[in-house]
Amino acid sequence: MIDTEAKCATPEEVRAALTVLMPPLADFWSRPLRDYAAFVYQTARRRPVSAARAFAMDRLQDAVLRAALRAGFEHQEAQAAAEELYASPVVQTGPHCLMLYEPDAF
Repeated sequence: MIDTEAKCATPEEVRAALTVLMPPLADFWSRPLRDYAAFVYQTARRRPVSAARAFAMDRLQDAVLRAALRAGFEHQEAQAAAEELYASPVVQTGPHCLMLYEPDAF
């Protein structure tokens, strides 16, 4: 049974818990969201590409291309989606704050 009387965490409690789990977040709580987004999504921080990463990106781009074609996009549009992923490889699969540690994982 769901406890409808359960207390929800306050925003301050959520921030404190996330800061304990991911200390670099502390720098961003008082700053505008655009500062956090710029840090998380900056591409200049990327490490040199290994052969394994390059192969994985090629496979991912192929999968995006095929999925877009199956969805009815024209080849040029599908190719553009695959190229956009290469140019800005951000696919959210978890909380944004984890991108502080391993941007390529998300």
